[in-house]
Amino acid sequence: MNTDQEPEQPQKQPESKPYCIVGAGSLTSNVWKQSQGSDDFRYRFNLFRTKRSGKVTNQFRPQDVLSLAKFVRVISQMLADDGCITAEQRRLLVFLDTAMDDVLESPTVKEFDTEIH
Repeated sequence: MNTDQEPEQPQKQPESKPYCIVGAGSLTSNVWKQSQGSDDFRYRFNLFRTKRSGKVTNQFRPQDVLSLAKFVRVISQMLADDGCITAEQRRLLVFLDTAMDDVLESPTVKEFDTEIH
């Protein structure tokens, strides 16, 4: 055992209730918005998949990749629309949202999306 390394600390859950809950397909995310000062906020989110049994897991399957892409679009839209992020971050999020729209609206992706649902 290497004693030079500090033991991993369990990750603390963000305080209070989530700011919002977003999702795509069987994926769901709680989003926390924490004040860091007068006009400064820090966002954190988790991601989990709901199984058919109703239980949740943080393990994903190959067929979840399309839902992950949809999730990127949804979380990008939500964060960009919130108004408490920098202009630079907003530009990146709008770019991601637009790029994901282009990908998800392509005929090939639409064809696969209808096949797996």
